[in-house]
Amino acid sequence: LLRLQLGTTNITSRTFQGLDQLQYLFLEHHAPCCLSLSLPPNCLESLRSLSSLSFQGYCLTYSQSIYLPTSLRHLTMRNSCLTNLQELQRLFPDLLLSASSTPNTKPRALFLEMLDLSYNLQLKQAGVRDLSVLTLHSLILDGTPLRALDLIMSGLLHLQFLSLVGTGITKLPASVTGYSELRALDLGKNKIQNILENGDLPVYKALEFLSLHDNHLQSFPIRFLRTLPQLQKLNLSMNKLGPILELPEGPFITNLKVLDLSHNQLCDVPHGAFSFLSQLQELWLSGNNISSLSNESLHGLRWLRTLDLSWNQIKVLKPGWLSSLP
Repeated sequence: LLRLQLGTTNITSRTFQGLDQLQYLFLEHHAPCCLSLSLPPNCLESLRSLSSLSFQGYCLTYSQSIYLPTSLRHLTMRNSCLTNLQELQRLFPDLLLSASSTPNTKPRALFLEMLDLSYNLQLKQAGVRDLSVLTLHSLILDGTPLRALDLIMSGLLHLQFLSLVGTGITKLPASVTGYSELRALDLGKNKIQNILENGDLPVYKALEFLSLHDNHLQSFPIRFLRTLPQLQKLNLSMNKLGPILELPEGPFITNLKVLDLSHNQLCDVPHGAFSFLSQLQELWLSGNNISSLSNESLHGLRWLRTLDLSWNQIKVLKPGWLSSLP
């Protein structure tokens, strides 16, 4: 692993020679404004084992056609002056080899698992079909103004993990429903009050992890969650679901194993509130205003292994309050 916090240092084609075992390379500049960094096209050619490459706080405007090792799996460009996704094709042609390559261009098998473009505050555009040839599992766009509709138009549809933390969205955009193969979706630190404002039910049949932490939810999104048959982890912490927790009756996301309701201004856990979450293994209730618990409050959680009640106002624990948690 090599981490370089560079100023105006020049990188040449021989800077990284001899580092053929290097797996992680981080180039970082921690300042309010990004710093211009020019990279020769072949400066990474000797890094045959490189798995993760990260640029943070650098503007690569004066670089182009940078060679990427075929071993690369994670690419990060944070806090840069990136304005549209099409710039990636200029910077890293190997990443987006198009069908229009000349006969002299030899295609290389480059499979990128994760692309992190977080906190590029000018990233607002994604050209039509810009990413249609990119095979990608995870895309992280935290803190960017890029719209979900732009992602659909870019041709990138086969994601398994999408993170849109802190993007300022107020509702789950209908266009995101095109990602039917998503297994994990993080929409934390936004302004979502009601997932179903327009009445449409998004389709996430494969979703296993969903985070809506630190939003403005005032009610449990029951109707939406009923459409997630594979959901195993649900994070609803730091919302406004209190003072009384209201969960649905009847069969409900039966595969759910982890539920986080921390910091939701909850004062009371009604009898049998979790009785239909029969497979739940972790329940996080910290940072609420719960004052008492009884056996009936936790009834039905026979597979529970972890219970967090820290930072509450608990004054009464009734006899046998843990008897339903073997």
